[in-house]
Amino acid sequence: MQTISEIADAEMILFRHAQEYMFEFANTKEGDLVKYHSGYGMHLRNKYKLWFESPLTKNWRDNPESRNIDAGIDCSEDHPDAISMRIIEKIWELTQLESSIIND
Repeated sequence: MQTISEIADAEMILFRHAQEYMFEFANTKEGDLVKYHSGYGMHLRNKYKLWFESPLTKNWRDNPESRNIDAGIDCSEDHPDAISMRIIEKIWELTQLESSIIND
């Protein structure tokens, strides 16, 4: 099973080969990470099959009655959108650590 941390670690390997992306990501304020939700988030949802196969979203897929729907919006913690955002946040945390090591 791939965890959020394992996915973030795998993505960091790619970021290290594209320093300009890691630099941009590292210099993004945490509150602004939502700007990555549509483009990079969609990439993560597709690449890691969050809509269809991922164990991270299995409960969301298999138990629609347990979803957290608020005003017609699915706010479930294991919704593919929520999982991809948590991956983005974890990658951001890793870029913060890596950039602080480089700058020390």
